[in-house]
Amino acid sequence: MVVSLAGFIGACVGFLLGLFDYKAVGGILEAKMRERIRPADQAGRESLESRIRWVRRALFVTTVIGFPIVGYLFGATLGTN
Repeated sequence: MVVSLAGFIGACVGFLLGLFDYKAVGGILEAKMRERIRPADQAGRESLESRIRWVRRALFVTTVIGFPIVGYLFGATLGTN
């Protein structure tokens, strides 16, 4: 399997964009979830923390892992011309 230089550069750019997006969107989502859901008891707080962890994991997969894949494919496509 040959990795193209353009694809590698696209993956690096995608990773950086994904990391930036993960930090920015993750912070906004967590703040909004904490603002809207105000649990009254300990079980509610644990449930909220569990939801936040799942949202962060899903966001991580889609941004930090997904963006480099798309960046590689985009870079490899542009690099063939």
